[in-house]
Amino acid sequence: MSDDINRRSTLKLLGAAAGTLSLSGIAASRTRTNGSHFADVSDDQITEWRRTYDFGGNDVATDVVHTSGGYVFAGSTATESSGSDAYLAAVNDAGEVQWRTTFDGDGVQKIHGLLKASVGYILCGEGDSGGVVIKADDEGTEQWRTNLGTEIADITQSINGGYAVVGLQMDSDADVYPMLAKLTMDGDVEWTKNYRTDVGPSYFNAVVATRDAGYALAGYLDLNGNWTVKTDSEGNEEWSTAPREGEAEDVYLTADGDILSTGSVVGSGGFSPYLTRYALDGTVRFTTQYDAIDADSASAVTELTNDDFVLSTDEFGLLQTDSEGVKQRFEDYDGEAHALVSLYDESVVIAGTTGGDDADAVLAKTRTLVDSGSEDGDDQRQNATEIESGEQVTDTLTGTYDQDWYTFPVEQGETVSIDWSLTSPEDATLNYDYRLRTPSGESTGDVEEYAGEPGQYYIYIRPDDADIAPDPEEHQYQFTVTVASQTDGDDGTEGGDESNGSDGSDGSDGDGGVDVDEDEC
Repeated sequence: MSDDINRRSTLKLLGAAAGTLSLSGIAASRTRTNGSHFADVSDDQITEWRRTYDFGGNDVATDVVHTSGGYVFAGSTATESSGSDAYLAAVNDAGEVQWRTTFDGDGVQKIHGLLKASVGYILCGEGDSGGVVIKADDEGTEQWRTNLGTEIADITQSINGGYAVVGLQMDSDADVYPMLAKLTMDGDVEWTKNYRTDVGPSYFNAVVATRDAGYALAGYLDLNGNWTVKTDSEGNEEWSTAPREGEAEDVYLTADGDILSTGSVVGSGGFSPYLTRYALDGTVRFTTQYDAIDADSASAVTELTNDDFVLSTDEFGLLQTDSEGVKQRFEDYDGEAHALVSLYDESVVIAGTTGGDDADAVLAKTRTLVDSGSEDGDDQRQNATEIESGEQVTDTLTGTYDQDWYTFPVEQGETVSIDWSLTSPEDATLNYDYRLRTPSGESTGDVEEYAGEPGQYYIYIRPDDADIAPDPEEHQYQFTVTVASQTDGDDGTEGGDESNGSDGSDGSDGDGGVDVDEDEC
């Protein structure tokens, strides 16, 4: 082969921000139930199917994740006789219940957040002993439990290992403050931060890990409104904003590392959903308020691979916007939406409740929300070659327009390493990204990246200069992908017990008039 080839070959790592494609899958059922009902939907709606689940009380689904066998969702069932009990349920791709686990005998009343671990699930919520974080295996059997604070609202996988949770914590004077805490993979509490405000009651609803190993938080700041906070890896506040009356319900990390905040803001006609995009340093990219739709708030947000955003709204609505937050479509149905997850086929699943007395939990799956076919040969993903971690791949490209596709599953929090080489040209450039879009980074050597989103990930290899005429000369390449999980602590050992620690202030002040207290555990 020639040593003076006048172009570069490109290796691109791409991933759909889809639901988790678990390597372990769903094991045999623990509890079978037939309490689900399928609702027909018309061809002109974007909903593919909608199922309700009657678990014997006032039922609500508060969070949902995608698995290799379907979906797992969590929530609570309330009855007059026994109060509120938390549950975890698995369904297949059609929404049919496979198993369901309850925590009625364990004092766990509500589940607010759910995370797919490399093996099993991490749940957070509240119970008889206050805030609780639970690790369950693939069948929903509890492996460890950590009690922390008075309530845990959400959980995320930390880039530097373990988990981060947000909630409320009470100090020795019985004052309650918003809290961010860091846990190990075994559930031991490493540290907690309390965010003392100089106003009235405030709290966090959501947390997401950011690319710089910090965290973005969403919540409510009394007398101010929708509250978005960015911290470093130790929970120290870097910036904080509460620009409008309302409440931030969810926070999400985009494919290129920006922060999305969504919830409600007040306008001339009452409350409306909003979407704000922040750069990592707090610069506002855009902010949009949706007054013209029949909704008061957005409960969750995710991103599609064409850069569109999808929001679930309070009355079980779905709002799709373009990359600048401009509304593209909106549909709503009866009920209340609490969470959503994007899938490999560019659809989403929304979790919530029918609402009212004797409510049922609800899951609804949409049809594909992205038009088929796009640039960069995205349609070729259907023919991608499946590869395994540790497998060495060697192949050849022939011509400018030739390209090869490979795919493998990655769970959130895993690390993807690529060791690669091209025999011609030797100085080829490596472009990579974790979404099916324009690459956001490049390297002339090996790559090691944290998987901020679970999903089916792709590598495609092609010549970089698309405007050159086809060249029959061969270009040989070789690479190895290694997917590594964090140590998961699956030996069933208990995490920490009550881990609130002392509540001494570190005296630091945040930008929004918030004092941050640190508890080292």
